[in-house]
Amino acid sequence: MHDINSWTSDSDAAPVDLQTAIDLIEAGEARTSICVDLGDGVLARANGRLGLPGLLQRLRGHRLIQSLARSQHEDILAMPPGDIDVHPIVAEILDALKD
Repeated sequence: MHDINSWTSDSDAAPVDLQTAIDLIEAGEARTSICVDLGDGVLARANGRLGLPGLLQRLRGHRLIQSLARSQHEDILAMPPGDIDVHPIVAEILDALKD
């Protein structure tokens, strides 16, 4: 079960928006104390057992769900060229779904 405090507690780090957080983590410039404002008073942090890679996957998923909710499918299809870097646990789940 997830700890609700990992999503809602206060931190010393000033919150950044969703896309900025994704960009920082992907560039390797994010600190483990990063705080992401997801809106409506919900904050996300990399304080789970998977750290920054886990936070990045959650943020990518959140962005995907927001895009689907807004029906902006162009955002979903705009993927960077090359291999997509996913957490090993996510890769295992996706591989299992292919079979």
